[in-house]
Amino acid sequence: MKNLNNYIIEMDCTLLQAVHCIQSNNSRAAIVINNIDNKNKVVGVISEGDIMRALLHGSDIHSMLTQFIKHDFKYLNQKNYKDALELFKTYGISLIPIIDDDLFLSDVITLSDLFENTILKDNK
Repeated sequence: MKNLNNYIIEMDCTLLQAVHCIQSNNSRAAIVINNIDNKNKVVGVISEGDIMRALLHGSDIHSMLTQFIKHDFKYLNQKNYKDALELFKTYGISLIPIIDDDLFLSDVITLSDLFENTILKDNK
């Protein structure tokens, strides 16, 4: 299981902090959480593209990211690479949160995970 801290950023952070998170996870996106009782409740996702659009429209790198969060994000309730592939292809996303019914983050699927899983299965 991967370290989810590399993929999450709290909703009261800045665009610059989101850039650092995205840079560290190499997934072109970060999962925005509201940390409730030390659990990671997902409120949305922010991507490199969202940040670039914000900057192009005059926002500062120190702007709070709350106004740029995509609340209508794609997710799965369980780790399923076949379903993940369909989401990646259909929506052009690069990171899929795995969340429960209460929106608490349990895992993520990245494009790298999908490639590794597919290659491992094909070579067995």
